Amino acid sequence: MPPPASRTLQRSGLLSALLALLLPVGHGLATPPAIREGRKAFTMVGTDEGLASGAVVCMAQDRAGFLWMGSENGLMRYEGKGSRLYAAEDGLPSSSIIRLEPDPGGGLWAATLRGLVRMRDGVFERIQVGGRPYTQSASLLAMDRRGRLWTYTFDGLVRQRADLDFESLGWRPEGSVYAMAAGPVTGSVYVASQGGLTVFREDGGRETWGIAMGLPPQGVMLVAEDGQGRVWVGTGRVLLVLEPGEKRFKDASSRLPAPISPNGHAYLDRDGSVWIPTQNGIFQVDGERLDAAHGLPFRWVRSLYRDREGDLWVMGAGLARLLGQGRVVAQGSPGEVVWYMLRDARGRMMAATDNGVFVLDAGSARPLPGTAGWRIKGMALGPDGTLWMVNTRGPTLWLRPGAAAAVEAPLGEMGTGANSVYTDKAGRVFLGHVLKGLLRFDPGSGRLVQEVPPAVLGARAYGVYEMHEDGEGRLWAGADGGILIRGRDGGWRFHREPSGHRVRSIALLPDGTAWITGDEPKGLAHVRATEGALEVLERRTRGWGLASNMVYAVRRDAKGALWASTDKGVDCLEPPLHLGRHAGLVSEDCSVSALLAEQDVLWVGTSGG
Repeated sequence: MPPPASRTLQRSGLLSALLALLLPVGHGLATPPAIREGRKAFTMVGTDEGLASGAVVCMAQDRAGFLWMGSENGLMRYEGKGSRLYAAEDGLPSSSIIRLEPDPGGGLWAATLRGLVRMRDGVFERIQVGGRPYTQSASLLAMDRRGRLWTYTFDGLVRQRADLDFESLGWRPEGSVYAMAAGPVTGSVYVASQGGLTVFREDGGRETWGIAMGLPPQGVMLVAEDGQGRVWVGTGRVLLVLEPGEKRFKDASSRLPAPISPNGHAYLDRDGSVWIPTQNGIFQVDGERLDAAHGLPFRWVRSLYRDREGDLWVMGAGLARLLGQGRVVAQGSPGEVVWYMLRDARGRMMAATDNGVFVLDAGSARPLPGTAGWRIKGMALGPDGTLWMVNTRGPTLWLRPGAAAAVEAPLGEMGTGANSVYTDKAGRVFLGHVLKGLLRFDPGSGRLVQEVPPAVLGARAYGVYEMHEDGEGRLWAGADGGILIRGRDGGWRFHREPSGHRVRSIALLPDGTAWITGDEPKGLAHVRATEGALEVLERRTRGWGLASNMVYAVRRDAKGALWASTDKGVDCLEPPLHLGRHAGLVSEDCSVSALLAEQDVLWVGTSGG
């Protein structure tokens, strides 16, 4: 368990880490991949907020959860409302901190003007090279994927062998060295200098890239390798990228919103994206920006840091904290109404919209071939890997394994006009039709059969909406007038909703009860299935955990928290929490069934994406 101060820090960042789209559910922590465009709730953090020094140049969070900040006046441990300052009199070789890096084994590495030290358990320990204390100024740090720390000093490049024992590699280039980075994909360590870019391979090889590779003649001042293995370098108004497998850098300068900060440092985010600091804010190479137009309180940026709670800290002319960062994140929104979300067989998030299906990948949205123009209301993966997509006003589509594009499924008349599709644990595919009731796909004949036709309910027509299977193998299907439940014996029974309204969203509970909502603005009802009816155990309405009585979907996350999407945002019932435009939702008008609770993330589909 972390020490008390660490627990205080973690609690202070908890609320800002709760919410995301990606949204950490059950009050856990997640890794937001991007930030949403628009003004953001930055807060300046300085001496009035408890910092011992406002001149923060670098940050790191150690294994215990403590947040550390390096400044020209010493090393600070920040605890939300106060900080502890460590300076030369506390054992630091110099109060001027240049870089910080957490030690995987515990503690923190600090590069200072008078050497590299590790702070562990309140004690500063100097490194040794050749068996002797090493006091040369350390200006750059990089931790390779083998867990070895690299540093650049006045004597050249130095690398960790074990614990405090380091070795000199006897290498230094001509001219100044500006930046150093470790590659998460290739395992290489890059050193950027006036002479170009020197690459230290994981296998021990070394090569230098220069003008022949497309690098600028004045050298490179910034370098980073992203999670796709792309190498980004820059200087001034020049930004270049080397794609995996390519032999020459390509110009990407058009992505620069402003010149790169002369003493700025690229930041590799937890999702593998790279942020580039400029003289007017900081941006992700794939499109996101933080600048004055988006609420950043200053222009020039040195670097960025994301803590474990998901908050972003921007270092520049001051220190700004993006308090809303852990709340709501728009993930590659295509700007269409989003009706349903699903992960495909490759683990990619798929969003069903008014204009086909989009694949959300690395913060972008790519249309799924063959689906453009179709209003897709639901999706499911069949036992053979087929992606099923239903359309209330058109044909069912499917993407067969190995196919490049979706096509109309040859299901005849009953394949047109489905509200929902679901695959149970036995691999059976069910479709909820707008008029023809509950359908089942027969793989033998390749046709749809009526599992529960309208006549069984004594009706000429009825619609079926969401379907969910509980822990006992019972299949629940929301329908016009109530809920269909398939018992353990395989038989179906209809349970009437007390007011006779349709049930379109269901959240099953371990005790065999469920929370439901329908098409009338009546909030949420906690129900138990009794003989032929639904017994209401509890109701939740506006003012009692909900911002609105018009509920579109209800979900229970992995930690038992109950979430509801409405026409006025998203609500968590226990503990109470509301998400609206203030939290960054692209739209408060949520969509029917477009609520997906994963292990640590809640996805919300709205009329704005």
